[in-house]
Amino acid sequence: MRSASMVIVALALASSAHAQDRRQRRGDDRAEARMDRREAQMDVRESERDLREARMDVRQADTPRERREAREDLREARMDNREAERDLREARGDVREARGNQVRANVRANAAYARRQERRETQAQQAARVQARVDARRREREARLAAQLAQQQAEDAAARRARVQARRQRAWDEIKEDVPAARPAVITADIRAELRRHAERTARLERVQLLAARAQDQGGLQRVRILIDSEESYHAHRLVILGGVQ
Repeated sequence: MRSASMVIVALALASSAHAQDRRQRRGDDRAEARMDRREAQMDVRESERDLREARMDVRQADTPRERREAREDLREARMDNREAERDLREARGDVREARGNQVRANVRANAAYARRQERRETQAQQAARVQARVDARRREREARLAAQLAQQQAEDAAARRARVQARRQRAWDEIKEDVPAARPAVITADIRAELRRHAERTARLERVQLLAARAQDQGGLQRVRILIDSEESYHAHRLVILGGVQ
């Protein structure tokens, strides 16, 4: 796309330079035609002056020989005058032709400029359509990705809720036999605190029991079992005291 644009710009610059050169040549032709017309006008005035002088010589001639020579000069002056006038007419025709060429060239230049403008507008419209298609595809791709992301997030949230619900259900299954309550929502705050305390202590004691087993410390294992049994008894006693349900 970029190289094509550079080629188009280069062609436009070359065409502009060529058109400027043509206009310069047409201007030179018109100036040369005007110069030729001025020279022809000067030749006509000079020939008219010579013609007037030849006529005066004819009138002022005294002898037949002088009159013959004066008449011969008059004929030559008339021929020169007619030739100068013919050159002047041709020069004027050249000026008119150069002016007409200039007008026609201007018309052609204006038409070419209009065509170039139309091509530029067409290219701009085509570029705008291409860019619009690119933008539409990009927006469609972004919307599709956003929808996939939203769906994935929704699925992840649903999976998290399911895992949380399953964990809560397992925890409730573990303690519902010890707590006289139909559902977790009716458990009192005191019982909740006791359950939390019991879970923490039991977890610590089980960790100590694991370490003692790895170390093969039989005395430690025995003491930990006694503490676990004591914790279970104390916990059951506390649940009976707290009453279970509001």
